[in-house]
Amino acid sequence: MLKQEKGLNKMNFKTIIKKELTIISKNFSIFNVAKLLLIIVSISSLILSSSYIQAILKLENEICGFLMFIFVLMSVMVLFQSVRMKKEKVLSLVANMVIIVITIIIGYQLYKIYNDAFVVQKKLNNPEVVKYAIRLIRNELITYVIGIILLIVQTVKTLRLR
Repeated sequence: MLKQEKGLNKMNFKTIIKKELTIISKNFSIFNVAKLLLIIVSISSLILSSSYIQAILKLENEICGFLMFIFVLMSVMVLFQSVRMKKEKVLSLVANMVIIVITIIIGYQLYKIYNDAFVVQKKLNNPEVVKYAIRLIRNELITYVIGIILLIVQTVKTLRLR
């Protein structure tokens, strides 16, 4: 039963991405690129959360687990908001930007804690796992920043058309 549920979740993610790719290919815009970018980074955050968990198990820092949980939870919120987002609705764009900013702040705190714990803890039997998690978080944060920049541009364009 669990394997079927995982298969269904993967299938749903694939259909969401295919739908967004179809929309982008039909009418290319900054909004559609931002939406797809945010959807992909949010889904990848969910998929790659096992890497964060492996890194947490190597480190001796209690707060990492809590922040990782909140970061993944915020990524899910970004995913849901991005799927619902409409470029004509400025409130929808602003709400998504606020959630992304909160996600970036939490992700940055997690990034700092991972880095600090990695530097302080001298003896790790497999430091590559932690380095990989640090790189993943950094790349996700960069992608979220790019997404929020694209949403700001779209919001300005939408406000100018009014």
